[in-house]
Amino acid sequence: MKAPLGTHDKPSSFLPYFSYKLLGKRLNFLYSLCSNLKAALARSNIKIGFRAYICQICFVSILSTVSCFGVFLTLNILTPSLLWAVFPSPWTPLLTLLVAPLAVGAGAFLTQYRLPNIRAGARRGQIESSLPITSSYMTVLACAGVDPEKIIRSVATADPKMILSKEVGSIVVKMDLLGYNILTALEKEVKKSPSVLYSNLLKGFAYTIRTGGNLKKFFLQSTTQFLNVRNQMIQQFLSTLGMLAETYVLMFAVFPLLLIIMLSVMASVGGTLGGIDLMQLMYMLTFIILPVMASLYIFIIDLLQPKG
Repeated sequence: MKAPLGTHDKPSSFLPYFSYKLLGKRLNFLYSLCSNLKAALARSNIKIGFRAYICQICFVSILSTVSCFGVFLTLNILTPSLLWAVFPSPWTPLLTLLVAPLAVGAGAFLTQYRLPNIRAGARRGQIESSLPITSSYMTVLACAGVDPEKIIRSVATADPKMILSKEVGSIVVKMDLLGYNILTALEKEVKKSPSVLYSNLLKGFAYTIRTGGNLKKFFLQSTTQFLNVRNQMIQQFLSTLGMLAETYVLMFAVFPLLLIIMLSVMASVGGTLGGIDLMQLMYMLTFIILPVMASLYIFIIDLLQPKG
């Protein structure tokens, strides 16, 4: 028997629910303080309960703090000279046994607390990159006279590499497993969507069904809007790319050439720069510094490039 759409996701780890059994009743005061995390969890599609996730955050933070304290305590007992070599300060015991564990625990807490928002942002980018194609696909079906529920089911079974079949598949799951009608399922999906554009498409779809509007006209207008937004993003990227290209020529062609000439002249008369031999500095600049900086520059351009 074929599993319902959307149920192929990997099950969540036992860690959050083990943490909830351990700390659930002890953290009642914290749930209300972290209430904004509930919406972030829904938008990120992390399949963990809100309270269980809060307990996981606290458990991992405590575990990180205790582990860090244990490591530094062992080092203070077995190899104190090594710590003094790394931290030459009379405050070394305080730094390693108190400040460092607390910093590690706080870092673990903040990282996990921000993770749903980070994943929601990544999910929003993936959704919006596939939205024009998805809307075009739905437009074709609407123009062919397909009814709304069959449109949703057809999109849910389409190629997930091109179309938002996984996102739309959760609407089908709500209808098949929870017994929602299509309007209620669309409204529920809107609340957990991290993308405003995708939410507006679902809202407009639901409103058109409820009022008996023209689906063909609605999807044609929506697709045109998404394509215009896409074109604007590409134009902005091309403008930015022109500026980045000019900066690249200055930073990685003209400036290194001038720097190499200057260092060569300085090396011919002898001397060092900051205690570093000038010939070694030129080798570092040519084979290490410039390639690393160029790689970072390319990575930045890749981040700015519109996906999809």
